[in-house]
Amino acid sequence: MDDTDLIDGVARANSEALGQLYDRYAPSFQAVSEQAVITAVVCFGIAFIKPPERER
Repeated sequence: MDDTDLIDGVARANSEALGQLYDRYAPSFQAVSEQAVITAVVCFGIAFIKPPERER
């Protein structure tokens, strides 16, 4: 086993570990980001698209 094989093995192990972490946590991050986008759109709509109040 030379240095190249060792480096390839470490890189492969890191890649597999990152893939497992992504598979485990990505759905929850995606759900959170989708909820954040929906909330931002709703807040923007309430703040800027509502008709202006009439002056007395």
